[in-house]
Amino acid sequence: MTSGRRIILLVALAAAAIVSGGAYAYWHFLLRGPFIGETFHDFGDVPLYEETAKFEYTFRLANRLNRPLSIVAIRPECGCLTARDLKQTLQPGESFELPVTLVAKGGERIAPIRVLFDDDTQTMLRVKATGHYQPRLHLGSVASDAVTIGADGVIEFTIMLDTYETWDEPAVPTMTTSPSSMTAEWPDSAWTLKFRPKEVILAPTHWERRVRVRCSGDADDLPADASIMLDLPPARPLVVPIRSATSTVDAPISSPGVVTQDQ
Repeated sequence: MTSGRRIILLVALAAAAIVSGGAYAYWHFLLRGPFIGETFHDFGDVPLYEETAKFEYTFRLANRLNRPLSIVAIRPECGCLTARDLKQTLQPGESFELPVTLVAKGGERIAPIRVLFDDDTQTMLRVKATGHYQPRLHLGSVASDAVTIGADGVIEFTIMLDTYETWDEPAVPTMTTSPSSMTAEWPDSAWTLKFRPKEVILAPTHWERRVRVRCSGDADDLPADASIMLDLPPARPLVVPIRSATSTVDAPISSPGVVTQDQ
């Protein structure tokens, strides 16, 4: 073999090695990704007491490569997800944190996050949550801030219960009155079905039932914090203020609000 051919062969072998090494690095990047750490987080089955709920998670990742890695942008692929737009150069083995917030609704939701690098490559992070709407107790009339007991010491009002994922008639809520001079009872023997959807997963079934409250003393002597609490887990308790006809105190009907869950 002449020296010229030998040089050409060596150059060809070197080029092949470079190409194959680059291809290996590329596929290594695609298959394993550039990060050490969990790139997928599943919140699992999450309870929803309102239409939506926020869930937070922080990705903790590190540069897997043996070279610097420059992040130029963070791009959530879903309007249900927010993340800090990070621009950072990571040395080999250097770590970083990326907090994200997912707004979950009923059903399964998977939200991807695109991480862009300065060499026109990218990788994906993902978060997932499966929301389950919980039963909700509320007053049949939401126009009033409280229910008013009559001069005869008796008041009847309607409560409603929204249920999901079942058409079965609900159990009976427990009732607690304050002060003890008030008592509560159910005038009706069972719940009344007001609406039954075709799809029980994302649409509620509406139930209705009347409550009768009696005051054994003078209704005008009721304390300002008089109330009845109805409890039917897993629904949040419903607290209904009871006012006398002469009371001027306004207190909103309350049910504990949605708690943002952090992971």
